[in-house]
Amino acid sequence: MTRLTCIALTLAVLTCASPPKAEPGDNQHLAPAGSGKQRNGGVMSTPFQEALRRFQSEVASTYGKRVDDLKILPPSDDVVGFDDQKTGDLIPFEATAPELRVRGFASKSAVVLLKHNQLGPLFRAAHALDAGASLSARDLAARLVWMMGPEHRLVDRVIDYPKRPLPAQIAPPTLDRGVKGAVLRFYYVELDIHGGPATGWSAEVQCLPDYKAALVTAPGP
Repeated sequence: MTRLTCIALTLAVLTCASPPKAEPGDNQHLAPAGSGKQRNGGVMSTPFQEALRRFQSEVASTYGKRVDDLKILPPSDDVVGFDDQKTGDLIPFEATAPELRVRGFASKSAVVLLKHNQLGPLFRAAHALDAGASLSARDLAARLVWMMGPEHRLVDRVIDYPKRPLPAQIAPPTLDRGVKGAVLRFYYVELDIHGGPATGWSAEVQCLPDYKAALVTAPGP
């Protein structure tokens, strides 16, 4: 074998072994870390991202706001402070904008807002009709009071009620089940942001066997 033949063969081997050069646009479908899995050249949304978008869109539509004007918390599913409110596949969110603060729950298939007063998805996620799997009356009531906003407090103990002498009917939250569904009853307090006396309220949610549920409130005794 001549020297020229050896050189030619060496160049051929090096050419075959070299990695192909990246062409412009080759990485245009690569997702940044943590943004979801890739599928068919695109990026799959996570359940959290789908729920956030659904919540943001529903709040914007319900309150006449632009989606881009809403700030949504939490921005990701690893933010401390919202975990306690998670219920099944429903994720708690808070939307704020000038003169607006709204709390609620969302999944990729449902949104729960007090303004709609269609609480079935929340009661279904809480297994309210199943005594063996349901959230406690206290935990379910706490989620409703949380949606009302930070100026509201659940009456978890009778001593938390602001009126004295204490009305006889004041009691911790209860969840009673029967053939017609379940009834959640609880009391809560609305704080005066200007420092005035707090106001007591009574609340009731009747959850039917098909999980239709709505909140009814009245000034407390």
